[in-house]
Amino acid sequence: DVMLAVTADGYLKCSSFKSYKSSNSIMPGIKSEDLLVCADTVNTGDFVLSFTNKGNFIFTPVHEIQDGKWKDEGKHISHLVSLSGDEKIVQAFIVDEFKENVNLILASKFGNIKKTSLVDFVLIRYTKPAKAMNLLKDDALVGVDYVDGDSKVVVLTNKGKITAVGMRWTKG
Repeated sequence: DVMLAVTADGYLKCSSFKSYKSSNSIMPGIKSEDLLVCADTVNTGDFVLSFTNKGNFIFTPVHEIQDGKWKDEGKHISHLVSLSGDEKIVQAFIVDEFKENVNLILASKFGNIKKTSLVDFVLIRYTKPAKAMNLLKDDALVGVDYVDGDSKVVVLTNKGKITAVGMRWTKG
């Protein structure tokens, strides 16, 4: 087991628990303008799914992520896959098992929503990003989350609007 950190600018690192504990910080070292997207305990047999604003995803086996000190910013993902300069990671998940009954919900800035089985994100060749969701011009992927079974989804906008997928609204 190791500590993993993924940032929006595409920096990845795995750090030993010794490095994590000796840093005296819960937060990993990142650039001042960067944002932490994911930080968690992972097993080197796990996988990281990173989703970008361009609707792509990156499949990364944890054992291929370079070890580093928890205080350091890590290594850019470009040493594993090539990303365009304006592509940012919006969400990253640790996956230990690709289960049939688990889905991912992807949502775009323009309100498009897509539900895809987690098993559809397994890649054999993963040296370049793969398409997770087709987007219209000027649209962007803004959110991704796990759902299982018959989950109900509620989407809130930054303007206070709400929509529900798979739910009935009742007065009461």
